[in-house]
Amino acid sequence: MSTRRWWVAAPLTVALLLSGAGAAERASLGGPISDFWNQVKRDWARSIPGLRSGTQQTYQWISLVYGSPGEDDVLDNMLEREMRTWASLMQRKWIRSMFWKRSYDRLRRDGFYGSRALQKNLVVMGTPGSNPLLAEMTEGTPFHVDDQRVRIGQKEYRGTSLVLAFIRPNPLGDGSYALVLAAPHRAALLGLLDLPLGPTDYVLFRGGHVVESGFLDWSQPEDLVLGSGRELHPDHQAWEEVDTQPVRVHFHPAEFRAEEAEAFGLERRADVHKLQDFLGLDLSDGWDEYLYPSLDAKMLHTSAPGSTSVDLAAGAVHRVWQPGDRVATWPAAMVVLWRTWGSTDLQGLLYGLSLLPDGELEDQPLQAWAARLAARGELARAERMIPRRAFQGSDAGTLQVLGLGAFLQHMLDERGLEALELFYRQARAGSFRRKFRETMGTSLSRAEAGWRKGLPAVTSHPAVMARREAFRPASVTAMDLLR
Repeated sequence: MSTRRWWVAAPLTVALLLSGAGAAERASLGGPISDFWNQVKRDWARSIPGLRSGTQQTYQWISLVYGSPGEDDVLDNMLEREMRTWASLMQRKWIRSMFWKRSYDRLRRDGFYGSRALQKNLVVMGTPGSNPLLAEMTEGTPFHVDDQRVRIGQKEYRGTSLVLAFIRPNPLGDGSYALVLAAPHRAALLGLLDLPLGPTDYVLFRGGHVVESGFLDWSQPEDLVLGSGRELHPDHQAWEEVDTQPVRVHFHPAEFRAEEAEAFGLERRADVHKLQDFLGLDLSDGWDEYLYPSLDAKMLHTSAPGSTSVDLAAGAVHRVWQPGDRVATWPAAMVVLWRTWGSTDLQGLLYGLSLLPDGELEDQPLQAWAARLAARGELARAERMIPRRAFQGSDAGTLQVLGLGAFLQHMLDERGLEALELFYRQARAGSFRRKFRETMGTSLSRAEAGWRKGLPAVTSHPAVMARREAFRPASVTAMDLLR
């Protein structure tokens, strides 16, 4: 399916999600979200007597306006697979429905903006950048969504995995409803179809977990305000947050003092400067860091093995940490690369690139790691490592990504950051060899062969000579790199 065809089909599955919940009879416009489709059907049945009798099969039209396609075809394909699966599962439950579907850019191009189509019951989804109609949907409500944050009343949330869902009277049509599903970042919509919209008028998710929900005061539908019953649901119960701008540090007060968490966040500013210098970008949006006192505590919250793990969709790093521990930059680099350069299905490539801002691991340059691996015959070829999805096995096998990082560092020196970024953005699992040749001007095998010939010289590096007598065992930090 082409990208354009997917963006037409995807909103249908969003609407399918809304069909399963029932609620009590209600005479006027209002929530909850889960009652959207049932309320549409009730009002529709009142206007067409006898709808449910005999063989009459009258369809009710609902308009869906969704975000225009982006330039990240990998992300589009990931969304397509998830939404097509939902469509096949849910379509059987959908009766007497017909959807008029348009992306925002097509809506404007075809002259439908302001037409009767938008005066019908409406579902609006996307990001502020992909669907400017969201600005009209949030006007006259206590909600605000931009490309960095979601604000509910006076409370502000930041993060890349936020999704806000709410119901309201359609401001473009009298007597119709609007259901809005908005996210600051498009990648957050990957989990849209798994979100339980529930029995409230609005709900905010972070990484699929409810962080706030509540009801609206419907006494003045044209100027909605927060009603009673507002509930906060922290994704880490009883945890606290220290915002050291731009890094937000999350911790449990029984395990860490606020001063320790703040000191950790302030130390991460060095990572911010390092990544800004490497990428040449403003990283004021930052990322989230979650601190755990032990591996067991981390497993309880994340189920991710290793003392360090990265949640790319949420833009968060989870670490086992104690005051005084050294902290590597690569996890934050993964989050930043995913956010700024786009998503990729080449996990090995992303891991390797995340090592470049530091250029070393545990006081050893990447080239030194590669030389030692080569001397032991354990330096895997780049064409095997770039598309690799999982890194498990022996200690030396786990460390092979350090060799890939060293090779990418060599290409950075040879061709520059712009060529490396272009390769990352264009390379796919089935085409990365061809894209390497196009962006680097030489074949992957030839470039790697030339780099390997120069590796023996780096064994004279002081960091290598100091440990020449034995290959240094992999530490927990290094082992976690690929788990």
